[in-house]
Amino acid sequence: MPAIGVLWEPADALWPADEFRAEVDRAGDELPIRMLVSVKLSRDECAGPDGAPTFYGHTWGLTAFDLMEIELACFEGDPLEMVGVLLDMASYLIKRGPIIQHGDTFGQDGDHKKFKVRHEPSCLVPGRLVHRLYLVSTRVS
Repeated sequence: MPAIGVLWEPADALWPADEFRAEVDRAGDELPIRMLVSVKLSRDECAGPDGAPTFYGHTWGLTAFDLMEIELACFEGDPLEMVGVLLDMASYLIKRGPIIQHGDTFGQDGDHKKFKVRHEPSCLVPGRLVHRLYLVSTRVS
């Protein structure tokens, strides 16, 4: 009987088998980050300057690589953009190791948003230290 799903417990994620296989194939010699690190999203308590809702997101699965998870609160804009930010940083950490220090800025050249990184206690897991991201700049095009 063929598998219908793949449970990746470190990321607290269950993926359809075909989707997991396709992502692994696309990754080639690289790790399929999107399958190994999940991003959990929710609406946040704080509102944006215009009263629009904001979002909270956090990674799950980086601890399997002996890395700190990432949390981002009060994100204004498209939640899929936030997923991209969190997965980009997760990929960076997995490839390079725990080199992002407290006080560093994260965001690649050309990105619209840059974030200050602080090592702070998790909002979700007592006793866990995380990379918490704070928006510091938005490039105007």
